[in-house]
Amino acid sequence: PPAPMPIDTCTSIFDGDPHFETEAQMAEFCTQYDCVRGGVTIGGTEELDDIQQNTEITTLEPLSCLKNSRFLLITQTANLVDITLPNYEQSDGGMNIIVNEGVESVNLPALRIIGGDLSVQLNDNINSLGMDALEYVGEFFLIRGNPHLPSSEAWALRGQLCPDAVGGATTIAGNGPN
Repeated sequence: PPAPMPIDTCTSIFDGDPHFETEAQMAEFCTQYDCVRGGVTIGGTEELDDIQQNTEITTLEPLSCLKNSRFLLITQTANLVDITLPNYEQSDGGMNIIVNEGVESVNLPALRIIGGDLSVQLNDNINSLGMDALEYVGEFFLIRGNPHLPSSEAWALRGQLCPDAVGGATTIAGNGPN
């Protein structure tokens, strides 16, 4: 596997697990930090033990500073159409894009390494995955239940990785036709 990007290459590291429910929170974060030693969650608002759909976030542009985190979870966004993080290079753990009804595209041009699972699941309108620099997924490669994503695109993303560059099983199922 490729060597992980040392976190010391970051300009300023946030210690903790930020949960972003608004674009203003993302913008405030980027005034001080570009990496997170913990995990980043974007989307669903937490109310007691129930996750509510987030209607506030329409763009991830205010979080374009983000380079590295322990994990990245984007979930339950109703009005987010495009997931673009131009500087995001590495997730030390998982990268999860799950249950985002409005998302149509993912653009992570700098993403090279996912130390854990890559999970793109149950996104009703997603139709493209732009992860052209991806070299390694440390655990499971899961792309399923995305009815508008051509299965051929999911297989092409898997195919750009060396055969042994995925540490766990590959599951590509329930996506759209080629």
